[in-house]
Amino acid sequence: MDRPCSYYKITLNALFYALLSLPRILIAQAETKPQALEILAMKREALARQAFNETKLSQLCDVSLGAKKENAQEIARYKHAAARGDASAANTLGWIYQCGLGLKKDYSRAIALYEKATAQGYAPADDNLGWMYQHGLGVQKDYTQAFAWYQKAADRDDPLGEDTIGSFYLLGIGIQEDHGQAFTWYQKAANQGFASSEDELGRFYLYGVTVASDRAQAFAWFRKAADKGDALAEDTMGSLYQGGGLVVPRDVDKSLLWYQKAADQGNAVGEEMVGTFFEMGLGAPKDYAQAFAWFLKAANQGSVRSEFVVGNAYLLGYGVAKDYGEAFAWYQKAAAQGYPDADDKLGSMYQHGLGIQQDNTQAIAWYLKAVALGSDAAERDLSALNREIARARSTPGRNAQQAIVDTPAPTAPGSGRPTSSPSSSISGNGATSDRQGQTYGPLTFNSEGADFFVAQDGNLGPTSVVDGTIVIHLHRRSFQIGYNGEQMNVCLAQSPFPEVRADPSGYKSSCLSGALSGAREPNSDALLVYGGHKWNDGNTELSDATSMKASPMKGFRFAYQINELMFVEARDMTLDHFSGTLYGYLIVYKQHERSNKDIMPIQLILE
Repeated sequence: MDRPCSYYKITLNALFYALLSLPRILIAQAETKPQALEILAMKREALARQAFNETKLSQLCDVSLGAKKENAQEIARYKHAAARGDASAANTLGWIYQCGLGLKKDYSRAIALYEKATAQGYAPADDNLGWMYQHGLGVQKDYTQAFAWYQKAADRDDPLGEDTIGSFYLLGIGIQEDHGQAFTWYQKAANQGFASSEDELGRFYLYGVTVASDRAQAFAWFRKAADKGDALAEDTMGSLYQGGGLVVPRDVDKSLLWYQKAADQGNAVGEEMVGTFFEMGLGAPKDYAQAFAWFLKAANQGSVRSEFVVGNAYLLGYGVAKDYGEAFAWYQKAAAQGYPDADDKLGSMYQHGLGIQQDNTQAIAWYLKAVALGSDAAERDLSALNREIARARSTPGRNAQQAIVDTPAPTAPGSGRPTSSPSSSISGNGATSDRQGQTYGPLTFNSEGADFFVAQDGNLGPTSVVDGTIVIHLHRRSFQIGYNGEQMNVCLAQSPFPEVRADPSGYKSSCLSGALSGAREPNSDALLVYGGHKWNDGNTELSDATSMKASPMKGFRFAYQINELMFVEARDMTLDHFSGTLYGYLIVYKQHERSNKDIMPIQLILE
């Protein structure tokens, strides 16, 4: 193998990995400097390339010599040729020692052999010595020395050396950051057909860094690299076709094709995007099992968004059997990488006791962590929880421990792992409230002949009862609600609200006093969402006279299609943009005589 390290690059200092998530502080600083955000994006892509190639490192030794680990005769030939002054043989023998392929791993001997080869002008050995110094293999880690060896290779017109020097200048590794120099060296390598440099060069033209912005040039370079099988360039092509407008029109079929090419090479971005396309039914039939499989591949490579999505899949039972323990574990992984939505989910699991001991101390701690990272959903959830705690404490005969666990000052989030099954009843078994008769209900749901159902994508939505409240988990897209009875009403708000109105018979009706006049057109496919500050009129009546019909599930009389949420106090908010919990009540009129048995509090959690 002439160039054992030639077509792979090396992971950079962990310091630079922080750029992958583009923290808010960096973005805030960047906004004060010309093109700083574009340069941050370029650095992010350069580091993504390093991260992708890092996953190949464990395979490099095996593939370099065709996995001929025990071919003593071939090793003997390399030794003999190296002793006679064959630079290529010395370089390859160095790689054998570096990897331990049939010989005991020995970095010192590897370095000595690389030095022997480079003394004869063999550029790949320069690259390998740069690698050793960059990673501290057999020598003290030294980026300046690494840069010097890569520069030596580049000066010998070695494309890997030129490409790596370009990345060092872009990121400021072992040398002062210089985007003009980065462009120059990437261009030298690209002109030799080096795919990763072609991809990087495309970004310079795309963002107009050091050169005039030229989208046609950018696309041409991306396409050259992608046609050579460069996985990150394939990702870029997928993105270009997905969004459209940059030279090429939007084409989801071509987008999926390019993402699939990258995914088939084990590229985490490609895997994640293929999962997204299967989840949403873009360019392929909707398939949650396929989506989960691809998200899991990306999550196993450390993709934080995929870790979060896998957690959601286990929580809701989409594409995989519901498992709260697995959901909790994947949320923890995403949270450990600073993903605020995962912190929010862990808070929610602790708050609602989903497969783990209900613990508001832990819930508040996780919510606070998410809020500190900028999560608006966590801020809403935390405020709602605090109001619930205050209300529980002030209710005669009902202490905060009964309704919501009493909360001392929050501590740091714990690491306990829940069991794999929820503590409350789950849909599909005719479940009823576990606090029957105390205030509301019971209502049955999600089984043939029950009081009501909630469904999405042809499946019953994951639904449970927690402390007398019906908790429904759905994705942020269309769903259906159906029932058996005379009529159904739903009232929802962005925050919990107190009961402020009751008729003389004691029937709780604060949010069920009538439909909000003029808010919904006949045959409406929307649910109203009120602010929750007070209730006059603000509920959604679901009946043939008011709502868009849908096909009922087996065992139900009526069903209605919900394609949108109508936020009364936030008209720019929509179903597909809201993430978090809605609070309210649901009533199924089962008889002419109204009673509290017809109503239960609900929480609608949209993922």
